[in-house]
Amino acid sequence: MRMFQKAGCMILVAYALMLGTGVAQAALVNFQLTGDVDAWADSGNSYGLNMGDAISATGMFDDSVLTGGTGTVSFGSGSGNSLALNVGSFMFTAVDDVNYAIGYPQMSLNAGVFDGLNVSISFGASSSFDSLNTWFDAYDDGGNLVSGTWTSFQMTPVPVPAAVWLFGSGLLGLAGVARRKRNKK
Repeated sequence: MRMFQKAGCMILVAYALMLGTGVAQAALVNFQLTGDVDAWADSGNSYGLNMGDAISATGMFDDSVLTGGTGTVSFGSGSGNSLALNVGSFMFTAVDDVNYAIGYPQMSLNAGVFDGLNVSISFGASSSFDSLNTWFDAYDDGGNLVSGTWTSFQMTPVPVPAAVWLFGSGLLGLAGVARRKRNKK
């Protein structure tokens, strides 16, 4: 009978550890996307960008939607994913997208390689920032254009919190103490 109790206890501890680390490793990923202003940069644009300047997109997402590193990540309402765009003197977030309520902006990956960012932001009288797949352009209220391509993409996994490992080692310690008490009887 005791053998079954020990085995049951060890199975429960192992199951709890798998659940705890499985949830913690739901694969949150930080990313950084960089683009170069390369095609047009009208002088005097309100973004303060010139040819050769860089813009960036950063954020975090849960890669559970990706199968083998391929798929589309939504930054829309309720996704829990974050996106921030730094376009010269302007800073935008996912909520600035005109289609935020219906699941945009979105980023596509193919085998872990950046395949495109789709975002559309309108502000001011006629200012906008748009990205379609691998290129972007921005107009200001004066009709000045800034255009370029996304050139660099990096992903780094978010580390598992120390609390998860501490919880798991605590469970193992409790199982060891329980086992010792049973052996002394």
